[in-house]
Amino acid sequence: FFAARSFYENRRLRRVRYEDQEARRDIDGIMTGPDMFVAMAKKRSFRPSACLWTIKRSLIEDAQLRFREDMIHEDLLFTLMAFPLGNRTEFINVPLYQRRLRENSIMTATFSMNNVDGMFKAGQIMWNWLNGHVSDPRYQEDFLDAMAARILDNFEVAARYLWDIDQRDMK
Repeated sequence: FFAARSFYENRRLRRVRYEDQEARRDIDGIMTGPDMFVAMAKKRSFRPSACLWTIKRSLIEDAQLRFREDMIHEDLLFTLMAFPLGNRTEFINVPLYQRRLRENSIMTATFSMNNVDGMFKAGQIMWNWLNGHVSDPRYQEDFLDAMAARILDNFEVAARYLWDIDQRDMK
């Protein structure tokens, strides 16, 4: 995992969609994916972006992990599904990625029911995964708790999106 630096197409966008990618706290050491997720959760250093980490292709292939094409926020789901796969992870808190924010992209456009649907689907899928792995001896309680908290945050974000959605889109 590594950090990013955001830059904006214009000042208005920076004002209305500011994201502080660089305010992540260091996490020292090499650890399993679940332990890294716990450390990131505790230090509020988790970012749900698939472009902020690299992973061995064989791990993705063996797990048959793919980005879903039927939703937005698919990188959140993909990232959460990848964490349990890692045996050796590390966080390098250096901005190795430049994140450009531009007008009318999926992430800067007005929120819609697609945003709500994507966050809710990601939460549902992860909730089902979590329920299927609660008794799995590979995962400690702190990981399961951190994952549950993140899933509940997904549902909260989906609900907050509803405040910004045009009533016509809700119908």
